[in-house]
Amino acid sequence: MYESFLTLHLFKGGLIVYANLLPADVLREIGMQPKYKGYAYVLFILQQTEAHPELMYNLSKGVYPMTMRRFCISRQNLERNIRFAIKRTWETGNKRAIRKIFGPYALQDRPSITEFITILTECMICKRTKVRRA
Repeated sequence: MYESFLTLHLFKGGLIVYANLLPADVLREIGMQPKYKGYAYVLFILQQTEAHPELMYNLSKGVYPMTMRRFCISRQNLERNIRFAIKRTWETGNKRAIRKIFGPYALQDRPSITEFITILTECMICKRTKVRRA
């Protein structure tokens, strides 16, 4: 699904550089551990919301059912495992990266699942494109 980290495209006298920030890289950067079940669920959800950003505005009816089917789990298990992974990341993760990505949330209580997914998806989308003139 994600082949390369860097793709180049020419664009009207300039060069657009698409630097694909992979969901696994973002999770690794903030210190979320792959040993938690919630990590796999968050990773899958981020892959879906990165490909289709409109899904992040309706997680409960869009991405959650896809994730539950993919992993054969109930909604309660999905949410509990994601909340636990977020909790552990907030307690033991890379505080500097968390402050950088989450801004004011890093100083307050940890974000909800929806806030967490939305902020990480927006982070990946915003960092995807850089434009340089030739």
